Amino acid sequence: MAEGKMVDADGHIREIESDVFEYFPEHYKRRREAVLYFPMLPHHGWHRQAGTGGMGTSFLVPTLEDWQTALDQGNIEAAVVYPTRFMHIGQVGMVEFAIDLSRAYNDYLYDRFLRHEARLKGIAVLPLQDVAAAVAELRRAVKEYGMVGGLLPPMDCLDPWAIRIAILSMKRPIAWVA
Repeated sequence: MAEGKMVDADGHIREIESDVFEYFPEHYKRRREAVLYFPMLPHHGWHRQAGTGGMGTSFLVPTLEDWQTALDQGNIEAAVVYPTRFMHIGQVGMVEFAIDLSRAYNDYLYDRFLRHEARLKGIAVLPLQDVAAAVAELRRAVKEYGMVGGLLPPMDCLDPWAIRIAILSMKRPIAWVA
């Protein structure tokens, strides 16, 4: 029997806010301490490491090298990678900040992971608080960074079909977060 390859369709980057912050526009960087004092993204209230032992005894924020090792050892042909904390982009109340967060995360994902490892396939974070900005960000992430789809976080979008139609017109998958 021939040895087959696999695709990991639900890989996760465990982004650190201070790392993503480095990809923000300059006007944020001048206020680094103040901006990073508060969490950049709202949290859903489920702390996965709280309690006695959390949800496990180990926790890893995988580096590029960790991903490459896992891909090699697992004989994995490709991994579609999603954000972890940034899946909550839909809960950001400030439109301009959501746009800047999305762009910074997508730049971070490309610069730290995708450009170094062709087997990693990125899912773009989209600021659905502004549908036109979300469509523009998806087009940028696909065209400039080769991302394979966009993330639709749970939220009340003013025109949810506009973003879905834009993604489908680019023949990209939609990642729905429940």
